[in-house]
Amino acid sequence: MSSERETGSPVTVAERHASQDSPASADSESNLQIEERSGESSGTAILLAWVVSLLGHVLLFVAMFAIPWLTGMVKLPEDLPIPRTDLAPVQPHVEISREPEFTNAADSAMEELVMMEPQRFELMSDRPTAEHTDLAILGVGTGGGDLSRIGLGGGAAQTGPTFFGLGGKAREARRIVYVVDCSGSMLELMESVKAELKRSLKGLRRSQRFHVIFYNDGPPIENPPKKLIIATAVNKEAAFGFIDRNVQAGGGTDPIPAVRRAFSVKPDLVYFLSDGEIPMGDDLVRLINEDLNADQAARVFTIAFVNPAGAELLEKIARANRGEFRYVSEHDLFQ
Repeated sequence: MSSERETGSPVTVAERHASQDSPASADSESNLQIEERSGESSGTAILLAWVVSLLGHVLLFVAMFAIPWLTGMVKLPEDLPIPRTDLAPVQPHVEISREPEFTNAADSAMEELVMMEPQRFELMSDRPTAEHTDLAILGVGTGGGDLSRIGLGGGAAQTGPTFFGLGGKAREARRIVYVVDCSGSMLELMESVKAELKRSLKGLRRSQRFHVIFYNDGPPIENPPKKLIIATAVNKEAAFGFIDRNVQAGGGTDPIPAVRRAFSVKPDLVYFLSDGEIPMGDDLVRLINEDLNADQAARVFTIAFVNPAGAELLEKIARANRGEFRYVSEHDLFQ
């Protein structure tokens, strides 16, 4: 009886086994449900990540196009400094200093000299000289009032320094010395010579140097500092003052000391002016040609001023020293 209860019917036994296995089945179903929920959650997260990424890219592209468009609508203030590169070629600034204006009493005399229109130079053949050499008298004209015929006042075609029309072709001259007669016979014409001398000095360039020496029968009268100086506006103005204050006509004629001083500064060009016969003229010619300028390093230009007595000797000096000669008559100055 008891064994039958224990054993039971097959149906009862199966049910018992089924009841014993039911907890395991319940666990499996629970795990399955958890896995399904987990899968759903991960899929939702992936989808959400894609959506966020897509929105981020869209916003990025919008920003790339919107920012330049918005900034282009903004106008800068007119007073805002904007750096700019100017590609146009820069023109150099050249400041031309004005030459000093003359304020002394000799200005009027110089203006009259520059503005004059001489008709011609008197030929050496018209003068009773002992021997007439074959050196051409440069700038001689037979008529007309062209100022450039004698060179006074300069000319566009002349590039060298000029003194009574001589020296315009000496373009290479950089060291110029003026040796000028101031003896007593120059008394009435001294202002004309001073005016032309100042005009000549004014025309010198800064690349040139100059020295001025006056002579009579005493010691040479030299422009300070008694040597070649640069042709600046300041030095020219100082020379003008020296000429006006310190040079007066008087005494006899002895150019040799002044000529020695002129060649001692190693000039390229020497202007030598005399208004008459030169004592010991032959000695002067030998001194220049054989001693002071034996190598002909300097060109010598000579002027016979008003009085033609020394014209022959001056012509000889010019011819022997690669220079030019000119006779300036009183008629040329005051016509």
